[in-house]
This record gives sequence, C-alpha cells and structure tokens, in this order.
Amino acid sequence: MKPTLLCCGALALLLGICLLTAHPAWYGLALVNLLTFLLYGGDKLAARRQWRRIPERILLGIGVVGGWPGGLLGQWLFRHKTRKEAFRNAFLLSVVANLLLLLALWYGLYGRWLL
Repeated sequence: MKPTLLCCGALALLLGICLLTAHPAWYGLALVNLLTFLLYGGDKLAARRQWRRIPERILLGIGVVGGWPGGLLGQWLFRHKTRKEAFRNAFLLSVVANLLLLLALWYGLYGRWLL
C-alpha cells in the first residue's frame, strides 16, 4: 500500500472522528493537516512562479506538531519536495519526532506506556 493512500485514509478517518465527536483536539489536528496541505500547495505555486518560498523549516516544523499526513498528501498531489533527498530524510525525522511526541504526551497524560 502506498503511503499516500494510507495518509488519505488517515485524513478521512480524522474527518470522520471530527464529525462524530466534539473534542477540540481532533479539530485542531484536522486544521493543522489542512494548513500543511495548503502550505505545500502554496510553496509549489511559489516555486513555479519564482515567488518567495516557504522555508523548509516551517514545512518540517508543522509536520512535527501533527501535520505530516497533510504534508505527505501535499507532496504527492502537488509533486513537490519529492526529489530532494535531504528534505525527504528531514521529513521522515519530523514524522518520527511527532510520533515520539505523541507517545510522550500519552505517557504524561495517562502515566503508562501504550505497549
């Protein structure tokens, strides 16, 4: 299964959760992913028109706070930042950092590990 299909499924699941629950954290996560997706699209447009670009640290930083599925979908749909190996490696690190942050948050909230 392609990672982008997995991200599309995850984003669809996130949207479904937002519609079924009123917890603000889910809405925040959906908003971060939408913003990340739009930032990748805007950066691709800026690259094509030779406008001022969005710094990579912004794209990677928003991935760390949970926007990486939207970023991955934006990379795939806009075919943006897919060839630059240094960025791909940094993006992967931002995904790992986000997952570690989520685990630490879970442990801090519930006082036990998931596994």
